[in-house]
Amino acid sequence: MRKSGMTKLEVLVAVSLVAFMLVGGCLYPYALVRNAKMSLGCQSKLKHMGLLMRIYAYESPGEHFPPLLVRGFERTDGSMQTAFALGMDPTSVYPEFLADHYIFLCYFDWYPAMDDDHFLAADGTSLFNEWRGPEGGGPLTANGNPCSDSRSCIHAVDFSYWYLGFVFDRMEPGDPATGLDPLHPAMAAIGGDPSINGHVPAQLVHAFEEILVQRFLPALEAGDFEGANSAAHSDLSAPAGQGNNNGNTVYRLRVGVARFLITDTNSPGAELMAESIVPVMWDRVPLQRHDFSHQRPLGGNVLYFDGHTDFVPYPGPAPMHEGIAHFGAALGR
Repeated sequence: MRKSGMTKLEVLVAVSLVAFMLVGGCLYPYALVRNAKMSLGCQSKLKHMGLLMRIYAYESPGEHFPPLLVRGFERTDGSMQTAFALGMDPTSVYPEFLADHYIFLCYFDWYPAMDDDHFLAADGTSLFNEWRGPEGGGPLTANGNPCSDSRSCIHAVDFSYWYLGFVFDRMEPGDPATGLDPLHPAMAAIGGDPSINGHVPAQLVHAFEEILVQRFLPALEAGDFEGANSAAHSDLSAPAGQGNNNGNTVYRLRVGVARFLITDTNSPGAELMAESIVPVMWDRVPLQRHDFSHQRPLGGNVLYFDGHTDFVPYPGPAPMHEGIAHFGAALGR
């Protein structure tokens, strides 16, 4: 006859189940708190970048923000080297305005060897400096990783955050969209992937067609490296209605650019309102959801022109939607 009560094995199983539930219940809120803390850290880096851009602008001609990274030169061995990223050209800000490479990395994307693998040459010198021009040419590898790789050396400026250097005010999911075919001629030069297509904000496609296909590529092929390196240094033309404020110009980011985005010039708060909705820099928007830095909730931090940051869910308003993800992936980012 079996005695009433639980056997030792049953007690052990029950205790194990209770312990498992207790540990799980404790770890989940801990993970949420940890993610929230890291997200705030990444937001603070975006705000730091916003201050850096303003300081740079007040000392630059035309009070422009740092330019987009689009560079190329002929190496001493005769080969062509290009650098393109959806980030600011670090040679414009390092080391005068920026001394810490880690500012370009969200905490979610950091790992112990990141600095050595992506930002420093074997002798410890910054790979940002090595890309200042054809004089030195720069090392081809960083601890064995080719500098032409889309995530090494100077290209690492968009590893965590994207920055386009221009005002894009027609990037919402409901704004006019188009395919990426106009950018295909430049794909090989920048390491893009022409097999990726999708509905991308037309304003973005028109703008980067002018930067890459009409300016950068012809100058590069002609050996005009000064022209190639300045492809993203001036305002862009756009088809009627596809420019900023439904005009025909896409303006480079600069102090006071919001005045071109308003129609009621007599409204004292109109310019401030425009500045608060123009995205300047944001967390990378990957095609695959598991590649997002922020998983719970899914989305990313966005820095706006007026300096404030906000978390935008994915999929959601610009720049956190699939059209932006396809755009970045097609350009190899």
